[in-house]
Amino acid sequence: FPFSADFIQAIHSQWTADWLAWELTHDAEYKVKVAEAANDRLKLEAVEREKLDRYQRRYQEYVQVGKALHALVG
Repeated sequence: FPFSADFIQAIHSQWTADWLAWELTHDAEYKVKVAEAANDRLKLEAVEREKLDRYQRRYQEYVQVGKALHALVG
């Protein structure tokens, strides 16, 4: 394989750091949306569903890429 284990580990570390940064941004973004929708129950429920759906899609991607990178090292 043309990439060293150290290089793949570095990529995996960066992927994890990017995930954590995205997670913080995602949380902050949806705190604002929840605050804006606080007086409208239907809008609030829609925002909460959107937040969960978006998080689940991104987390699935994070796990898949993380496993693939880990497999390359192992």
